[in-house]
Amino acid sequence: MWHDAINVQDDDNVIFADLEFTGEADGPPHACHVYHIAAVKANDPGSQFSQYIQPMTTDDALQSAHVPVTRTQLATRGAVSAAQAFAQFEHWLYTQSDTDKQRPIIIIMHNAKIDAAILVAEMKRAGVGLRHGQVGTLCSLAWARYANQNLNSYSLENLAFHYLGNTEPHGSSHNALNDCRTLRAVVHKISAVEKKAVSGIVLPLGYISLQCVRGIGSGVEIALTNKGCACLQQLLGHVQNCNGGQLRPELVLELLQQRVPHVAWAPDIGERVMDVARMHGL
Repeated sequence: MWHDAINVQDDDNVIFADLEFTGEADGPPHACHVYHIAAVKANDPGSQFSQYIQPMTTDDALQSAHVPVTRTQLATRGAVSAAQAFAQFEHWLYTQSDTDKQRPIIIIMHNAKIDAAILVAEMKRAGVGLRHGQVGTLCSLAWARYANQNLNSYSLENLAFHYLGNTEPHGSSHNALNDCRTLRAVVHKISAVEKKAVSGIVLPLGYISLQCVRGIGSGVEIALTNKGCACLQQLLGHVQNCNGGQLRPELVLELLQQRVPHVAWAPDIGERVMDVARMHGL
């Protein structure tokens, strides 16, 4: 679903979240293991969640993470099992939202197409479900590209340097809680400086962003959303509905050309879509 404006100043249901994990960011989400999860409320920086995890993966995987870590280091930081950590996170998420539970919780993540999928995979693996009926994610990376189209890099560190004058205003980067705090400060500052409300595609947790497909950027994603294809699952469903249940790469390309004809679609875009679908177990 498309959101024209998200109130990051006053809304109790807007959360910034971040994960630190092992594995390849562009690989299958189930192959990644989170070792630190953190979140902070958009309208209350004092309301935060942070938990280290002893993941069910190898020591070699921990050492090959973007920021290498050992089990001893995790233990000194109070690491618990993944089942405990994600149950605690779900409880925090549920109790921090407004009391009537009628409005959606929106989790803002920098590069949500990756982090949201890993979060869902980890919660499934831990056997943790969501009590709140409407939880979605929004990508601050895609929004930042829209808000200011003149930067060379939209990494969190570069955005923090450009807007806050410090690449690590809340402590060393690649620490989930520090990055949550930095992301919150950056998004507030961008919105104020560029005079643009936070907006973008909000996908319910578990739905796969079309931006996971190489060749589909935020502009094309918005165009497809306006044509009824807000996520990978919907795109595949439309292909099957239009072709008697058939699902082949050439049929995917045909539907994309029909829905958004002004895009110069790559001849192999159908194969790319199918590859991402298989990677996510669809």
